[in-house]
Amino acid sequence: MGSLLTPSLQAVTANKPTIVYLGTLLPAAAEIATSLSSHFNIIAYKPFSQEEFYNDLQSPTSPLAHASAILRLGGESTTGLANGWTIGVGRWTPTLPKTLSLLINMGHGLELEDIAGNAARGITIHSTAGGTDAAATVALYLVISAFRLLSAAEKAARTGDPKAFVGAMTRASKNSLEPSGKSVGIIGYGRIGKRIGQLLHALGMRVNYFNRNQKETNETGIAWNDLDEMVSAVDCIVLSCPYSRETHHILGRDRIKLMKPGARVVNVSRGKCVDEEALIWGIENGIIGGAGLDVYEFEPRISQKLLELDCVALLPHVGGLTT
Repeated sequence: MGSLLTPSLQAVTANKPTIVYLGTLLPAAAEIATSLSSHFNIIAYKPFSQEEFYNDLQSPTSPLAHASAILRLGGESTTGLANGWTIGVGRWTPTLPKTLSLLINMGHGLELEDIAGNAARGITIHSTAGGTDAAATVALYLVISAFRLLSAAEKAARTGDPKAFVGAMTRASKNSLEPSGKSVGIIGYGRIGKRIGQLLHALGMRVNYFNRNQKETNETGIAWNDLDEMVSAVDCIVLSCPYSRETHHILGRDRIKLMKPGARVVNVSRGKCVDEEALIWGIENGIIGGAGLDVYEFEPRISQKLLELDCVALLPHVGGLTT
């Protein structure tokens, strides 16, 4: 059985609904759990494998078998599980306990979950949409870094080498750009996209956006009906769209060819929304002057070529992770 991290199982009673939290309760979550403990059984549980987790859910002797809700709200909760994983995917749906009514997965996207299959069993699936500000501020950071080439500058400073220090200053004076006054095109203008637009507008950027379900210009940005036209007109592309068949490689080689020379690319949506080979090609051929990535096409693996490009700022999918 996986590791039960609650102090005592004696508090688990049959007359209270059981909430299973995958992983160690962070301080803020622990405070909430304490306040709810009079109404719910709160079990913090760290599985060692996906199979073990689902076996425990079905074992009659396991308190997990009577769970009313399962929460996966932090990266630590998937420690030991190859490449991370998502609860509520199709092949696991039949194995979930009959008492289950709620699944919550960390993040904004629900592209992996079997929404219909779980709904048929009375299970509702939610994401953690409250991370809007967290994701948007990371996008702001990556836009600034992509224009100013700050990732390469920090790398040079961390060497402690005075020559590298001075060299970084010289390169910055020649190659970095001030984002204020530049135009940005945001692909996907939902909660996160709108918040990114507000932050970049405050930075002094001219905000444009493309969203399939929203065509009206607002006080922050100008709406475009044609994505290709927007891509060719702006100085920076920010992706904040959900992943789907329609958005797979929405930024590929054909669209990169339309971009202004030296334009920047920032991705805080899903890695597969960008064709990474095309992105690297665009950088190597001088079309893209800098990039900022929080997500990757094959994460958690990052392309070696991306690791070697000084003009690319890299983060390990931490956009929505704050406490």
